[in-house]
Amino acid sequence: MTTICIAGATGWTGRALVDGVLAVDDLELRSAVARATAGQDLGTALGREQLGVPIHGDVGGALEGVDVLIDYTSHEAVKANTLAAIENGVSVVIGTSGLTAADFEEIGAAERLAGVRAPAETQPPDAVAGPREARGATVAGTQVHSLRLPSFVVSTEIVFGLPDERLSIRHDAGGSATPYVAGTLLAARAVAGRTGLTRGLDTLLVEG
Repeated sequence: MTTICIAGATGWTGRALVDGVLAVDDLELRSAVARATAGQDLGTALGREQLGVPIHGDVGGALEGVDVLIDYTSHEAVKANTLAAIENGVSVVIGTSGLTAADFEEIGAAERLAGVRAPAETQPPDAVAGPREARGATVAGTQVHSLRLPSFVVSTEIVFGLPDERLSIRHDAGGSATPYVAGTLLAARAVAGRTGLTRGLDTLLVEG
């Protein structure tokens, strides 16, 4: 049994992840982090029956007995949360976007110093994206554009092009956070057996 803490458990994605963890037999939701509802039972905070899962105001107080921290918070909080987990010997699955290459270098250095398992990231950095606009950036040598519009919730298009030809691969999802759940739980199951930093689910999918 892998024990889980969800940081951002009362947020848009966090709520879907709570249901996902509760629905499976090999993961146990041990604690949650949500500053606005700290001190409450998670079920109560979500408007349900009590779940026996305490909500903490910060990650530092939520990691006792936890194997994996799943973080869907904000780019302001995720690095500190990750470093706190590494310091406590807890593996991390990062669903929050916005970490920079320098942030991941710092996280990797902390992991190597602590000698514990490092995080798995479930999606690429999104630091260049701004509300309701598209901006371009080069990530690891690949040109990336991030589009933020009210009608776009989960949409990814990959385009390969040569003169007079183009191959497009596109994935669109609806208005819920459900598409994030399966990949995040896959990472949560895999991260405990890994060392070092794993970027993106593609590595886990190919290995699986």
